[in-house]
Amino acid sequence: DIKRAAAKFARGEFQPELAQEYECNHQFPRELYKKAGELGFIGLDYPNEVGGGNMGVIENALIIEEFCKADSGIGMAIHLAYLPAKIVKLFGTPQQHQKFLAPLVKGDWVSAVSFTEPDHGSDLTRMESTLEEKTDGFVLNGTKVFTTNGTYADFFIVLAQEDQEAPPGKGMTTILIERDSSTWLGGEMKINEIPNKMGLKMVSSNELVFQNLKIAKENILGERGRGLLNVLDFLDESRIEIGAQ
Repeated sequence: DIKRAAAKFARGEFQPELAQEYECNHQFPRELYKKAGELGFIGLDYPNEVGGGNMGVIENALIIEEFCKADSGIGMAIHLAYLPAKIVKLFGTPQQHQKFLAPLVKGDWVSAVSFTEPDHGSDLTRMESTLEEKTDGFVLNGTKVFTTNGTYADFFIVLAQEDQEAPPGKGMTTILIERDSSTWLGGEMKINEIPNKMGLKMVSSNELVFQNLKIAKENILGERGRGLLNVLDFLDESRIEIGAQ
């Protein structure tokens, strides 16, 4: 029984003293995240090919409920570390599934989405961040804010404006960016932590700054120009799980 197993794990591991330590030290619960992956709680709705349970959103929501019932901070921290990768599950190629989802399901990698911009807030119909195609890749420029777990993420899913002449909501593309700079073809990505959060301090909130960051073409996620539609489909599914917190 998934619900019973999740409750047993959370009650045994999510101790109040440990939660307080993580919160006071602004520390992501990496060890518990890894244990959750080893026990199969991460990526329960991901395909078997990447080590997932090939189940659905409801089963995943049951796990999240039990995790957050035991401790809302630790439960949310673990969930928010793997939830962003759902967009890769929905729109990624088989090669992207293996590269990004397989280590995430094991609890080895943390994911993050980076959509919000300083001048737009929750309005995603127009991005100031730009994505420009070159002969050997894509160049990304711009700034994102409120990227959850940016301090700890191993990869980011970024939404950027590719077609500058497109009407609002059109011409955007999603792209995968690894934290490991050796995977970049040039340029720079700066990750700045936003200080003085009021709560949930074991989960970081970050500003990301891209300066001529060049990424390989195989890192494009989904169909070019349909980035916002990808994001909206991702949000439709993820809101169910957010509600389970």
